[in-house]
Amino acid sequence: MTDEPFNPDKFKAEEIFRAKERRRKELAKLPFEQKIEIVKKLQTVAKEIKRQRESNDEGESAHI
Repeated sequence: MTDEPFNPDKFKAEEIFRAKERRRKELAKLPFEQKIEIVKKLQTVAKEIKRQRESNDEGESAHI
């Protein structure tokens, strides 16, 4: 990974789709238990995002 900012102009759709396919194949090879752990982490992230959005919404409505 680099410290360069993301530049979408450097990527072509074909490269992105190939990378997504490779990633899907890698994930498919993982043991079931590891897939469950990934899902749990994603759920934790989703809950945190939701909590932050709700917190931001409450702050915004107080300023109306």
